[in-house]
Amino acid sequence: RSLATYPNSKVLEELLPLLQDHRPEVRRECATAIGRLGDSAAVAALLDALEQSVDRTEEHSLIYALIEINDPPTTRRGLQQASPRVQQGSLIALDQMDAGDLQVEEVMPLALSRDANLQRAAAEIFLEHPEWQPQAAQLLGPLLQRSKGMPLEHATTQRLLAQFVEQPQVRALVGRHLNDPALSASTRSLILHALAARQKIDFDPSWQPWILPLSTRNCRI
Repeated sequence: RSLATYPNSKVLEELLPLLQDHRPEVRRECATAIGRLGDSAAVAALLDALEQSVDRTEEHSLIYALIEINDPPTTRRGLQQASPRVQQGSLIALDQMDAGDLQVEEVMPLALSRDANLQRAAAEIFLEHPEWQPQAAQLLGPLLQRSKGMPLEHATTQRLLAQFVEQPQVRALVGRHLNDPALSASTRSLILHALAARQKIDFDPSWQPWILPLSTRNCRI
């Protein structure tokens, strides 16, 4: 704890092995101290430690250390690692860095991940960037094809769809899916609930075969 409170740039070599200590509290304090040192030499070790983090508090300490060090090029390497935990931690850290400069091309593949936590984190970041709206259909197309996705993935897809459904390409995508006779019941329900989540929406003519019957029965979508 004293190292975390009074960090010393000469002790980085002593701190790095403590990221692998068997005690979570030691690993958390170590990450805090390393972040305060601000030495880019620690980024690779912090990324490795993300793979072993056991709880959200430890994960937060590691991510915050990366943010404090503020080395986007080195942190960006974590996006290419195989571990969803490392990818997620790197993604969140870059999003919070002053010069993180995340690009839509980096976030979209992660928003299509089969790892629910990574997918949700990437989707949250996608939602924060209105300038990425033209790419929304490219993201939602594959997600809507996963008709048997997990509930958490469906919730993420539904939120993305509700946010971007006014975008012309997304509207056309919705129409194609609603009129596909092979569309699964779960995906159809997801789409209709996303439309219902919007307070105001101009319905597309291609949606009418499904929207009008519900309206005439006074059913809530």
